[in-house]
Amino acid sequence: MEFDFSDDCPPGGSLLAYGVALAGFTVSYEPNYSWMGSLGISLVPYRIGRKVYATASAVYNDFSGDLGRVVPFQQFPLCSVQATALALVGTSIDGHVVLGNRHGVGSGEVLPGIQIGSNLSHWGYVAGFSFTTSDPSGSYVSGLSYSVQDSVDGQESMTLAASASTPSSNASGTLDLLALSLPDAVRNFEVKLLSIPFAPAQETGLSGDFSATFNPPPGKSVTRVGLLQQGVDLVYQDNQYVSTIQASFSGLRLASPTLKGTYRLDMGFPFARVGASSGASIYAIAQFG
Repeated sequence: MEFDFSDDCPPGGSLLAYGVALAGFTVSYEPNYSWMGSLGISLVPYRIGRKVYATASAVYNDFSGDLGRVVPFQQFPLCSVQATALALVGTSIDGHVVLGNRHGVGSGEVLPGIQIGSNLSHWGYVAGFSFTTSDPSGSYVSGLSYSVQDSVDGQESMTLAASASTPSSNASGTLDLLALSLPDAVRNFEVKLLSIPFAPAQETGLSGDFSATFNPPPGKSVTRVGLLQQGVDLVYQDNQYVSTIQASFSGLRLASPTLKGTYRLDMGFPFARVGASSGASIYAIAQFG
């Protein structure tokens, strides 16, 4: 994946900090009626000049040697990853800037002491996840849940807490995180939590349309947008083997200052789907220019 910030850099400027977050994903394979072996999404960011790149991978396999699908087959979708890159551009940093990734944070692990100075705004987002199992006889996946929570400890620092779990006692999970906190003087962006009314969609799990209206400064408009996952909770309502897992967006469209689109949650085998109690915490971020 390539994210070009060349047009945003002032003369003599560069990318001072950057990171990537997970916006959505789909993993699928043609099952051979076996239990899950491993499941994961990863984003490895790096910078070349004024561009941010992210190497994305999607892993889904079982104990019968079946792997994630990369070619079309019947009703099974292809594996895919949706990502959002963030970058702070300029000639110098003034104040406390937190923008970067941390990989392999264990479920239940807390990352304390991330210094944010007097910044009033702070967020934590998901940049990837990994679940592995070791017992081929008892790794039935009847759900999937992961999230990151951020808080301030009262001493000019933020804390991130990771959670990644499945109902299977044989599965262990880790998260990749994106931490974000910028000085209040940086006012060329806005972050909004999306309100998504998920409802059953015929044979495709849950679906919900969303709309977010941003508030650019006078004379400015929304020039870039992206979505950021903070948490996903998938509750499977059947005992079939799981062939498709999805938390992704489609139909993203911007008519400044309003962003609209559709978000979809799914987990299942053909004709067995994710339950109505599933949900997701998704944010939208807008850049003004």
